[in-house]
This record gives sequence, structure tokens and C-alpha cells, in this order.
Amino acid sequence: MMHVIIHKPVTYQEGSLLFNAGKEKLLLNKSTIVPGEFAVITKSTVYRGRILTPVKNRLTIYYGEENKPAWKEINLSIPPDGEASFQILNTFDDRKIFVKARYGDAYPALEAGAATEPINLFVPMDVVIDADDGEKINMTLHYVSQPNQAGILLVAETVSYFLMITYHRTTI
Repeated sequence: MMHVIIHKPVTYQEGSLLFNAGKEKLLLNKSTIVPGEFAVITKSTVYRGRILTPVKNRLTIYYGEENKPAWKEINLSIPPDGEASFQILNTFDDRKIFVKARYGDAYPALEAGAATEPINLFVPMDVVIDADDGEKINMTLHYVSQPNQAGILLVAETVSYFLMITYHRTTI
């Protein structure tokens, strides 16, 4: 079965990013964050017992359900100026995924809830990633890396997301 990957771009400047990869709306600081959307955390807040703080270069991902919240925090890898980075996160809570670069190496099996270390990419680079769980998921991500952009592939059961986080650099 082919799997849907939704591409989600965002421009990052400050604070922490929160991405809702879950199946429900999050009500946070009088704002509603629907599934598949970003929010910027600029002040500390508590949501379902989880303290969310504005830490620079951090991405917090919510991928749970109302009765079973699940969170993952990763430090964003800011690529060198003019380059890109790429990372994969397995949001399954019960199975591993197998990931391979179409024209390169296979990653070791990625355990449930685990993330790969970010890798730096030249730009532009044609990137083709195949992922499957050996059962239900069989998907391919194809994109061209862009300057000053971190790409994060969130692999999930019903829908996966490819987050494209672009950094604005200030020069003096």
C-alpha cells in the first residue's frame, strides 16, 4: 500500500517550534493547532502535564491521541550556511521502520519513537528515500534539498509529514 506524505514548509526565526502530527486539535494558549500545523512557542506553557518551553532550535512533535499522548523533542540541526540537513523520525509506538536512500546506503532499522542523527546535504541535491515497516507502510519521499533548510521526515501509520524548516540568516 502506498503511503501519503504531506509536505509542510515553515520559516523559523526564534522560540521553539511545535508540530501537531497527531489526530486531534491541540488547544494551547488560546490558540488551536490542528493536525498538520505548526505553532511557535514563545512562552512556557503546560499542556496535558507536559511543560513546553521556548528553547531556541528545538522542535517538539505531538503525535499521540487524546487518551494516549506522545511527544518527541529534537534539537534542530541548523545546516551550515547555504547547505541543508535531513533527519527521519519514527512515530510508531510499536514497530520499527526500514529506511534506505534510493541511490545509497540503508539506515539501520529505526526503532519505534527513535530518530536518526541529522546529516548535512549539499544543495541542490536530489533526495529519494524509501521507507517501509515490513507490513502496512511502503512509501517514497522525493525532494530537492534547498539552501538553509532542515528536512525532517516523520513516518507515521496513517499519514507521514515532511517538515521543511527554512532558516533566515542575518548578516552584519
